[in-house]
Amino acid sequence: MDLGVYANAVLPPAASPRLRTSFMATHTRDHLDRVVEAFGTLAAEGLLPGRAETAA
Repeated sequence: MDLGVYANAVLPPAASPRLRTSFMATHTRDHLDRVVEAFGTLAAEGLLPGRAETAA
């Protein structure tokens, strides 16, 4: 939320840990670029478990 993106956490035992996002037809390319940038920032900071090694 600090980066302007809202995502729901999915936690065990419902599923393996992950973040769930929702997109609508009203979202623009700029909105989607902001989401990708935010997740990239989190990955680079090691805040996405299991994915930090792919951030480089």
